[in-house]
Amino acid sequence: MDKKDLLLLGHLRQDARMSLTKLSKRTGVPVSTIFHKLRSGFNGRILRHAVLVDFSAFGFNLKAFLLLKVKKAEKDALFKKLIASANVNNLFKINNGWDVMLECLFRDLNHLEEFLEDLDESFSIKAKEVHYVLDDIKREAFLADPDLIDLVVG
Repeated sequence: MDKKDLLLLGHLRQDARMSLTKLSKRTGVPVSTIFHKLRSGFNGRILRHAVLVDFSAFGFNLKAFLLLKVKKAEKDALFKKLIASANVNNLFKINNGWDVMLECLFRDLNHLEEFLEDLDESFSIKAKEVHYVLDDIKREAFLADPDLIDLVVG
């Protein structure tokens, strides 16, 4: 991916609804080239287009990150259950003494406690940590500042 592609992506990560004409003026890349790059997903480098949601506007006021360690024999079943859970927003397989990290959203603390109780009843949880998110300070900012493209390319 060259510097122009990263510049385009930076502007799109700031404002994905920007018109192609405006994007062309800001980057110096012809509209037709931008259109082609968007249509091809930057040669498969864009995995999907997503929307950042204010979950509290939908009544999900509690966000928490959970770290879990389970018996090796139960890992696959745990992943299946977590993938199927509507409360799990992001799920990561991790290391350093933990098996999984998940970002979850709940309406309130009671719903989180019910979720944790269900996991405890379904699996042999060896260790568990819950980290409550108090405020989102920075979200989806990587490669979003066109001025920092040289850090990636350079």
